[in-house]
Amino acid sequence: MRNPKERKGLPFQIIVATLCIVLCADSALSSEVTTPAPGWTFTEDESPVFVLCPSSFVLDGGGADSAFTVLDWRGNEVRRGEWPADGRLELAPLPSGFYRVETGRDAPTARPQGGRFVETPLPEAVAPFDFCVVRRDPCRNPDSPFAVDSALSHRAETFDCPWYDGDTFRVVCELMRKCGVVQTRERMVWKGMNPEPGVFTYRRWLDNAAHLRANGLITTGIFAGTPAHAGGEEIGRRHLPTDLMALYTLMTNAVPAFGDTYNAWGFWNEPDLSMVPEPVWEYVAAFKAFALAVRAADPAKPVLLGALADVPDQDFGGGLVANEFPKYADIFNIHTYLEPSRLPGWNAALRDFLAQCGRPDWAVWLTEFGTNLEGDSTKDGVRPGLKAHSREQEMVWAEWYPKASILLQSLGIDRSWLFLFGCYNERGGRKDWGTMRRDGSVKPIHAAISTLTGELGDARLLGEVKVGEGVRAFLYEKPGSAGIPGSAGILPADAAVRQTLVFWSVSEIDTATQGPVHPKGALERPFVLALSGDAASGRVHRLIDMMGAPITAPIPAADGALALVAERYPQYLTGDLGLAPDILAAPRGRIIRYESAPGEDLTVVVRPKLSVDFEIAGHKSRAELTKETGAISVELWNFSGEEKRGRLVLDVATAPSPSRDAEAASPRQLAGESFALLGEIVLPAWGHAAIPYRYAPSADAPLDATVEFRFESPAGVSTPARVPVFDRHRFLASCEVVPLALEDPASWRRNDSGQTYRCAYDEVEKAVRFDVGWTGETGPWFMPWHDLKLPEESLEGAKMIEFEVKSEQDKVENDYNSAVFLPAWADGRAQNIHYPPPGFNWEVRRVALPPDAGGIVSFRLGGAPRGRRLTFWIRNVRLLK
Repeated sequence: MRNPKERKGLPFQIIVATLCIVLCADSALSSEVTTPAPGWTFTEDESPVFVLCPSSFVLDGGGADSAFTVLDWRGNEVRRGEWPADGRLELAPLPSGFYRVETGRDAPTARPQGGRFVETPLPEAVAPFDFCVVRRDPCRNPDSPFAVDSALSHRAETFDCPWYDGDTFRVVCELMRKCGVVQTRERMVWKGMNPEPGVFTYRRWLDNAAHLRANGLITTGIFAGTPAHAGGEEIGRRHLPTDLMALYTLMTNAVPAFGDTYNAWGFWNEPDLSMVPEPVWEYVAAFKAFALAVRAADPAKPVLLGALADVPDQDFGGGLVANEFPKYADIFNIHTYLEPSRLPGWNAALRDFLAQCGRPDWAVWLTEFGTNLEGDSTKDGVRPGLKAHSREQEMVWAEWYPKASILLQSLGIDRSWLFLFGCYNERGGRKDWGTMRRDGSVKPIHAAISTLTGELGDARLLGEVKVGEGVRAFLYEKPGSAGIPGSAGILPADAAVRQTLVFWSVSEIDTATQGPVHPKGALERPFVLALSGDAASGRVHRLIDMMGAPITAPIPAADGALALVAERYPQYLTGDLGLAPDILAAPRGRIIRYESAPGEDLTVVVRPKLSVDFEIAGHKSRAELTKETGAISVELWNFSGEEKRGRLVLDVATAPSPSRDAEAASPRQLAGESFALLGEIVLPAWGHAAIPYRYAPSADAPLDATVEFRFESPAGVSTPARVPVFDRHRFLASCEVVPLALEDPASWRRNDSGQTYRCAYDEVEKAVRFDVGWTGETGPWFMPWHDLKLPEESLEGAKMIEFEVKSEQDKVENDYNSAVFLPAWADGRAQNIHYPPPGFNWEVRRVALPPDAGGIVSFRLGGAPRGRRLTFWIRNVRLLK
């Protein structure tokens, strides 16, 4: 039995406090020491070697004979000795873990000075430095649920690299391989790959694909950045191509060029954010062209939607589903940076959306996940302007990673990619991402990755075991015929099934809803594990800590009771445990390839291009008509080698009648009927056509309509392009305007992350003015809250809310990560509705309200500015009914 009061080493009460000192003085390696090991990372069967630079220090006799001490990640001493006279220190192999080397004498030494002896302290021999030891047998399971986003071609050049002639790409690949990573993610730039029509040059992306493959890594590829020849420089268009055939041509060339080095391809990144300014129906049209190209080049290669930044809201998600994106996607692709405590709710919303897609069992790839629990980085980094994690912050990441990875797997996430492996700073340098430091060393999370992948990368998650209050434990199993290798030796291999129980004590990492968190105490919680069957007969088990270091495992009592002590950091117990889960893990999803139904033609893609007669609103999900009529160019793209003759069909509840003269079309209510536009249309093989159309709703037609276009030919019917349209022009001409008296500062409740705040009435601007400042670690957001005075401020019957807004920041661009109107209902529901961020001048913003607006009891209005000081004015808030 292991008694927590008898544990060796430093008491945990001071471990967390000393981690800031114990591992490394300031996240930077000593400039006086070098090592042949890239990333200062060794395997268990290697002898760690460190070499003092000649100029480090000189003691009496000219030797480097200062004492050294090796400490593990908890501060326990594991080795002690003297630096050899030649300055080359070679240690015997160490078990997996994260270590620190301290050097220097404790007392001054008498040295001759000016003909007499004086007490002079010796210069410190060398600054403290740390290194990592990983498993000798990294798990190489290509189907592992644990992956890492390397962004190799973009983020692997950002650290000091004395190894391999400065080849940082090779170093990153080797480090990922050593810690058991098999699946990674890479980004490319279309402009660089295809600078001119018919010219394809993959340069370092192809070289790095070979680097990754040589290290046993498999890559999921994405790209962005449309070149000029494909429409990338069209005014007002920042990203998506206007020429879909150029996109198709790129992918039919790139997929075979990269071959088996890439296991899947995704289209763009986070299209629900401003990275894609185009409306959702245009994104889906481009995605269809991309998917058709990948399937034509390699029918076995899975296709991914561009990873969404969050679970789709009703607007954007509804647009994705309405335009039938699941028929072209094999895997659902998403990101999250939520805290572990919020993952179950996030997952429930995700499963609801997958059900709307008709694929509740769809495989979900979480191609980016990370955390902000550590807060803004607090240490000065080795490069000016780029902050670095403190030791406490590094340990927050190391504790968070295995916990979050296992929780995500238990929720049914098929595979999750940690963001990010290399070095990367965001938010003006304040946010330090990555498992590496810019001095070339790795953080403690590197050892945690090695342990997680080595222990569980090829195991099957059975579910959660209830072992006691405040402790979480998850049970894995895999065939036991190969025995159990590792630092503690090989355990018997006669068990039919070997199980691993990973357990930890619930800490601030598990319960926090936002950062930063500051670890407090070991949170040791003893519990008894009741083993069954042969497991109760005194068999030997292996126990290792979060970094992979062995812990003496307790022997089961005669009745099968195994006494353990959980702490905040996960531990792994492996052996013939004979356990069963109390809560079954959600099953992993399926990769689903849609097969065309009879009479369906997926090779024709319809893309409506709306003119300036419309404004895009509702999270890029609907068009608002600003004039009496609106021009639309309906593009038809034929991605097949066959000419197709057919008709463009308009199907909408309320729309004008068809006419060959689009400009002369007269209004007519269709009542759900279908009409062909322009008669027979000829689509050349590998060609396209653009059909003019003018949307002209009648005076008595409903304000809301969904306009659907599809192409019908003997080859089949295309998937539809659906555009929700709101007749804003007619609505504003006749709506009832209900002012809300919100210029009174008392109308707003404070709701922001700032450290300074002031709300007052601005006599000059005739508006309520907010001044907010951020000086702490938290990212800036500002969402003042108004509780509706009911019933006089009821939103019942309101179609839109309108307001004037402007802002200033301590940032020339005065830009925002997002601007949001967030209504809330009495039952606790809330909905993010995006609107164009404010600028320096007064501008009107109109936000379309949901159909059940009558149930709204409050709303928040603001956004996430990118500066650290914000002045925000709002006035003339009005309901439009």
